[in-house]
Amino acid sequence: VFLGIGISVVVLAKLFDILLRWNSFIVMGFFIGLILGGVRQIYDEAHSKKINVASVISFFVAFGMIILLIVFGKLREGQGLEYIDVNLANIILVFFLGMAASITMIVPGVSGSALLIVLGFYTAIVSNVVGNIFEFGSIVYNLEIIIPFAAGAALGIILFSRVIEYLLKHFKSQTYYAILGFIIASVIAIFFEIRDPASAVDFTAQTPIYQNFFNYIGSHVWTVLIGLVTLVVGFFTTKYLSRL
Repeated sequence: VFLGIGISVVVLAKLFDILLRWNSFIVMGFFIGLILGGVRQIYDEAHSKKINVASVISFFVAFGMIILLIVFGKLREGQGLEYIDVNLANIILVFFLGMAASITMIVPGVSGSALLIVLGFYTAIVSNVVGNIFEFGSIVYNLEIIIPFAAGAALGIILFSRVIEYLLKHFKSQTYYAILGFIIASVIAIFFEIRDPASAVDFTAQTPIYQNFFNYIGSHVWTVLIGLVTLVVGFFTTKYLSRL
C-alpha cells in the first residue's frame, strides 16, 4: 500500500503542478468530483444507524472546522507557500502536516490534497518537493522536507487508525456524519482555491476566481463546461472504485 501511494504521488505530483498552473478550474473540478462521488456511500453508512442529536452536532462541528480553516486561510496575509524555510519550527510543522495528511487517508472520502491546498502547503510539499524528488541538485532540501513529512504520515496512520476503528465501532453514526461534514466543507474549500491562470504563471500567485466569480464564468464559458465534464468524470470514477 505504501509503495503504491509513494509511486502515485511521485509520478502524479509534477503532472498536477503543471495542470494547476495551466487551468485549476478544470483540475479542481476533477478533485471535487472525486470527493462528491463518495458522499452517497458515506451517507448510507451513516444512516445504517438511527440519526440522533449527537450525529447532527458532529456533522456541524466537522463542517465548521473546515470552514474556519478557509476563513483563517483567507485572512492570512500572503499566498500559498512555494518553498519552506528549513528550521526546527518548520520541520515540526511539516511533521504535523504529514500526520494531518495521513489522517485523511484513513477517513473515508476526505482528501489529503484538499487539506494541503486549503492550508497553503500543497505547492511547497507536493509540487516542489515530491514532484522534484529526482532533481538531485536540490536533494538535500527535498529530504529535509520529505523525511519529517513521511515520518508524520507513518505515525499518523499507526495512531489514528486505532482511533477511527474505535469510533466506528462505538459511535458509528456520529463518526460518519462528521466525515460527511468534512467532505462537504472540503468541496467548498477547494472551490475557493480555484484561480485564474491568466493572472499569473505560478498557481500560488494567480488570482482566486471567487473575487470576481461571475465575470470569470461569463468570459470562460468553455473552461467552465470542461470543468463540469471533469467533475462528472471524477464523480463516476469514485462511484466505480467504491463498487470495486
